[in-house]
Amino acid sequence: MRKTKEKTNQYINDTELKSLIIRINNKAFIDYLRNPFLRLHKYAKKYNSTSNESFKEILKKYILRLLTSILKNEKNQLLLIPDKKMKTLLLRFASGDLEKSLKKFQYIIDVAIARLELLKNTRKNDSNRLKKYIDKHTKSKSQKHKRILRDSIIHISERNIIDKKSYERFGECVLLIIKNILKKPKFSGYTYRDEFYSDSTDKILRYLKNFDHKKMSKITGQQVSAFSYLSQYVHNSILFIIETRNAEKAEIEKFINTHNESIKTQQNESTVEVIETVSRLEIKEIKVSLYDDIIELTSNILNNNINVVYPNEYRISIDEYNKLTKIKDLLGKQISVIRKRK
Repeated sequence: MRKTKEKTNQYINDTELKSLIIRINNKAFIDYLRNPFLRLHKYAKKYNSTSNESFKEILKKYILRLLTSILKNEKNQLLLIPDKKMKTLLLRFASGDLEKSLKKFQYIIDVAIARLELLKNTRKNDSNRLKKYIDKHTKSKSQKHKRILRDSIIHISERNIIDKKSYERFGECVLLIIKNILKKPKFSGYTYRDEFYSDSTDKILRYLKNFDHKKMSKITGQQVSAFSYLSQYVHNSILFIIETRNAEKAEIEKFINTHNESIKTQQNESTVEVIETVSRLEIKEIKVSLYDDIIELTSNILNNNINVVYPNEYRISIDEYNKLTKIKDLLGKQISVIRKRK
């Protein structure tokens, strides 16, 4: 029997993607609240012994910010904490004792998390319901029915956290978005596709917490699309990598061009020096002998490298040839004797 690979769902539903992002952010929020002092070191860095503000005051500011963010983002619905308790806790932090307030705050969070742990079975049922609603939403053709299903999916997602299978589905959606965007003609032909995938996924996971499903689009007037939110990050990260790579290529080409130009100039300078150091002496008519004329005429030339050209009709004897071979040592110059061509 041959093993058949499971086919992944190639279709990305925006409502399903929105549900996944909401549940991922809920899970991150609960993990953050399990230890309320997880990011306290950032505020501890601001503490200075010379400042008038005490460390207790800085700690109080941090806890107040955390509590106000819970009330503002309505995350207490997920933790099943009433608004009244949160507001009274805020007042206690503002005016009461810090240690008692911290103990009370930790107690409320522990109770809320314990309640969520008791709701595991209902969460399983909710995850099954979500799957059914998402399948119906993708298959439905009626816009009214889709709208009802979308509202129920978001409502269930707001009160639940993500499971392992949903994490895998979110990863599949992200990879599919990157793969389809890279199919555009302007992104084809690039060799660094691994960097596109890594940088895009890194930016999506880094800025996923900023997604707010309740915001309305200024252009369409409808709720913000999760698909367009993620695809915009992917598009921008791909453009960023291409720009950085092109800049690196331009710098390398500039360096190579300057290096080649410097080599050419050095070669030209060396050839000019060779031309300048060689002097040409052409004897049109020999008066006494070639040997005597060379001694007489080269005495006035300062250059040490001389090419002597004598007439084609003149014939050098053996005695004169022996004298010419010793003329270099006599004058202390580099002399080459050449017969003129016809």
